[in-house]
Amino acid sequence: MSHVTSNGRKFAQAQARRVVSTDGVSLAVREYGDRAHQTIVLVHGWPDNSKVWNGIVDQLRDRYHLITYDVRGFGDSEKPTDIAAYELDQLAEDFGAVIDSSVPDRKVHVLAHDWGSIQMWHVVTLPRFSDRIASYSSISGPNLDYAGANMRKYLRNPRKWGAVLSQGLSSWYIYLMHVGKAAELLLGSKAGQKLFSTLVKHYEGPAAKHLEPFDLVNDGIPGIALYRANIFQHLGRPEPRMTSVPVQVLPPTNDLAVKYEGQTDIAEYVRSLYIRPIGGGHWAPATRPQVVARLVDEFIRALDGEKKPRNLARALASGPKRGKHDGKLVVITGAGSGIGRATALAFAKEGADVIAADINKQTAEETAELCGLHKVTAAAFSLDVTDETAMAEFAAQIKADYGVPDIVVNNAGVAVAGGILELEIKDWQRQLDINLWGVIHGSRLFGKQMAEQGEGGTIVNLSSMAAYTYTKAMPAYHTSKAAVFSLSQCIRGELATEGVNVIAICPGVVNTNITKTAQHIGRSAEEQARIQDETAKFYAKRNFSPERTAQDILKAVEKNTAVAPVTVEAKASYLLSRISPALNRFAGTIDPTR
Repeated sequence: MSHVTSNGRKFAQAQARRVVSTDGVSLAVREYGDRAHQTIVLVHGWPDNSKVWNGIVDQLRDRYHLITYDVRGFGDSEKPTDIAAYELDQLAEDFGAVIDSSVPDRKVHVLAHDWGSIQMWHVVTLPRFSDRIASYSSISGPNLDYAGANMRKYLRNPRKWGAVLSQGLSSWYIYLMHVGKAAELLLGSKAGQKLFSTLVKHYEGPAAKHLEPFDLVNDGIPGIALYRANIFQHLGRPEPRMTSVPVQVLPPTNDLAVKYEGQTDIAEYVRSLYIRPIGGGHWAPATRPQVVARLVDEFIRALDGEKKPRNLARALASGPKRGKHDGKLVVITGAGSGIGRATALAFAKEGADVIAADINKQTAEETAELCGLHKVTAAAFSLDVTDETAMAEFAAQIKADYGVPDIVVNNAGVAVAGGILELEIKDWQRQLDINLWGVIHGSRLFGKQMAEQGEGGTIVNLSSMAAYTYTKAMPAYHTSKAAVFSLSQCIRGELATEGVNVIAICPGVVNTNITKTAQHIGRSAEEQARIQDETAKFYAKRNFSPERTAQDILKAVEKNTAVAPVTVEAKASYLLSRISPALNRFAGTIDPTR
């Protein structure tokens, strides 16, 4: 049997029953699947009810026994009017009553969201539940006592004041809920309900179409009591307790209500902590049920002794780390020399596994061998980034053999010099095929993998300061890099909702062998050799190394910098292009090769 929701999705029907908690409040409970299987209890947040789990139930019911219930004050459960009835201790009693009525003799796994996560954090730190919970997966809900303790710590550190301010501003609605009956009046009005719906659609983006309509009168208004009974009581007088329950935190990358640090800076309290960011907004259980279900299933299977997937293994927050990028998979094109090789080595030094791809298989193998000296996995591939079929096969092979990359660096590039009257169509095609189409192929193929996996990622595209400066001697090169720059900004906006970051790196004068391999169309062999030699000497004298560029690339990845000019001249030119376009155009009349 199944039923159809308002947004057209079909879900299996549940076995419904009532459970009475310790204070006499009746809770609406639903069960799915075979009780002989391991049990997962799913606890919803505000202003939802247990229907928010429908998509995940549909994904997991064949393998697990699932229990959902409407938290008191929500859905079909009773709605006590006393604020004290919503304190975390009583919510813990509700959870205990639910599991004792269904599976009193074994441990259960828990998946919770928003206020469900807040109350379950309280539960997993209570000694009485230490032998009843096998694992806990939390989405978008902090432990209030951990948060209160961290807030005090952050306020003593000026570097953390920004994080405190950011979370404080994001929590504006919490303050509203403590101002008389303002929240009730707002949520009870048509204007307030429309405003809430508009905000959710804005924050969730296109994925909001998967959300069931919220019942702000039946669920939202009674649920305000959760905030009034607990928020300032625990933040103001925190009593953080350790937990030995294995915990998997799944922080959505675009959660504007609960910031990443507030969910994840908890390693000192959790003995076995895994942090696995997921793409999307606050309501991931409803908008990305396949992703959440897969991550929970992988976590439980790993606890049962199965081999951990790469992304779960590297998500372990405790224990020694080889570096900032420990266990990540990084794919780099043009990795046989210059910036590509330096970037590969920099990531390897920070613990990342590296796939080095280059048109020259020998130099790619040399890069992989050097990366391997850092005790990481490294492999080399011969790759022509202009070949659409070869790129598709390469991306598919990487996914099959190593998994979806965490970071992709589209670095392969060449330089073709010559004016518009000198360059032939084949020269333009070569320049654009490598510098632009190579980036398009890499961004499209690996971006799709990252989006489908749902765990975020980063795409780094090598543009250049040539993207926003001009020289009449190299229109094809400047055009290719300007296109990469613009492409990166466009797809950054597109993929942001998937949790995938896109970064444009804009090096200036960097001492690589591109000066020796650049083609100068319309020049004699002697002239071309002279220009290459003079340019190489100038770049060598400037002496900004690929290694320094690689360090800037790693910093940009860690900070998710949209545009990262590298070198002083690249930064100055970027500023000039914004404040004085006319002067920038004048510079384009100069031919540095003559």
